[in-house]
Amino acid sequence: MGLRRLCDCRATASTFPTPVANTGVIINGQPSSGTLGFSAGICPDCMINGSFVSIEYVDNNVAANSFTFTANNDEVGFPVCSPTSFSVTLTGVATGPNFSGLATVETFTVSETGTFEIINLIANGNTFSTDGPSSGAVAGIVQC
Repeated sequence: MGLRRLCDCRATASTFPTPVANTGVIINGQPSSGTLGFSAGICPDCMINGSFVSIEYVDNNVAANSFTFTANNDEVGFPVCSPTSFSVTLTGVATGPNFSGLATVETFTVSETGTFEIINLIANGNTFSTDGPSSGAVAGIVQC
């Protein structure tokens, strides 16, 4: 039997079915904009197993900056929880011309008010961040 890892909260969050258009982002220190979508399930049943985060970004200006990112189970760090938000670190796989292979996300934060922020998604020496909290998410957070 595997090690059971307990979490402080469980959460779901998503921008789908409508990704957020014209999201302001910073790529390698330069402002850019595009369409950003994500779906996340953090600590279902209050355990890290079954956790996932999927992020998709389509750059309006430089197609090579578009990517998808996925993290599953132990690639999703334990959430830092408040009654209305959660933050996690992620290690996963990015797929795209400039963002590909092993990737890390320093901080992925979502609140029940619909704001979200991605800080330092790094892959192949390229860095992606939202330019501050963005709106357009739907989230539910329950303390374990």
